[in-house]
Amino acid sequence: MIHGSSNVNTFGCASTGAFKSKPIEGTAGQGKVSLKGSISIAINQLDCKNRMLNKDLRNTLKADQYPTLTIHFVSLDRMPQMGANSETINGTVLIELAGKRKNFNLKYALTRTKEGLLLEGGRLFTFSDFELTPPHKIGGLIKVRDNFDVNFSLRLAE
Repeated sequence: MIHGSSNVNTFGCASTGAFKSKPIEGTAGQGKVSLKGSISIAINQLDCKNRMLNKDLRNTLKADQYPTLTIHFVSLDRMPQMGANSETINGTVLIELAGKRKNFNLKYALTRTKEGLLLEGGRLFTFSDFELTPPHKIGGLIKVRDNFDVNFSLRLAE
């Protein structure tokens, strides 16, 4: 889920449909956990419940040239203990968006459920993190703010 705002309103965009993934695998060593695995989401699957906003967002993210957003899981700062409750752990991801690749630190909540593990997290990003200019309309009267909040919830099978 992506939450953003303009000088006029707020908006939310969700990924609809399926996405491609490579299994997340971890190797512990030297106090950290190295990860392999990724999730790819088609930019055209982001739905903001507004046709014009969808079009503007897709243009801003250069969906025609770079049709996917890919999140590569890089590392965790330590091996999860995975007791009966939720656990907070820090990690690093590499995000590929609009032809740019950049590492980001994230804080995850990892919870054991009946179905497996639930990995939840989020972070504030900016369009300028990826050298993008936020969309604007009507001669610049409506401007989307540079920062947006991304939240995710992934069910992981052990």
